[in-house]
Amino acid sequence: MKCSINQPTYLPWIGYFNLIYNSDVFVFLDHVQYEKNEWINRNKIKTPNGFLYLTVPIKTKGKSVQSILDAEIDRSKDFKRNHLKAIRINYNKARFFNEFYGIFEEAYEKEWTFINDLNIYLIKKMLEVFGINREIIRSSELSVSGAKTDLVINILKSVKADHYISNLGSKNYLNEDEFKKNNIKLEYHNYSLSHPQYPQMYGEFIPFLSIIDLLFNCGKEGTRYIINNNIIMTNYDG
Repeated sequence: MKCSINQPTYLPWIGYFNLIYNSDVFVFLDHVQYEKNEWINRNKIKTPNGFLYLTVPIKTKGKSVQSILDAEIDRSKDFKRNHLKAIRINYNKARFFNEFYGIFEEAYEKEWTFINDLNIYLIKKMLEVFGINREIIRSSELSVSGAKTDLVINILKSVKADHYISNLGSKNYLNEDEFKKNNIKLEYHNYSLSHPQYPQMYGEFIPFLSIIDLLFNCGKEGTRYIINNNIIMTNYDG
């Protein structure tokens, strides 16, 4: 059984969904430490002047160390209205804007306390739109411990996976021989090496944007096609 593991990021890019598509089970790594200025609480959209970060404010005062699971949204700042406004202003003329904007209006009408819950809700909504039906698990629901390679292998054993699809960036810290010792096939997801291009608004193509850029420009079927048909994998054979 193929498994992939990733932190629950905010409105992720295309490759995130391609990773899920190529897995049988996907684990949200939500019990590890929250890091400021990463992708847990922000992502990029396209504007006439280049890209723009949409950032969800997180309470960090007095919380130098906290898990993603416990990272609380700073609701004193009206990010929901600002994000909806930014999405509307920059995509209202996109071909499929009217068809999908309501998803985000509905999501931001809800009161969210933790970034983890907001991110997972939005990711699952996108998976539903794209028709990607996979087993989804939170690492916080598993009785697992360890760090780096040990943690990954313990998660894989917990979900009974014998094939791990890892982000390419994890190659820097994974002990590849440990996978072989545990009879787990290791494969790297090299999607970023061949980022697909698609019709965008506002001039030259910008890669690595939030999935919403692809959705508003190409619709459900176009997005599904790109997610399902673009991938580069690298095997590790020991």
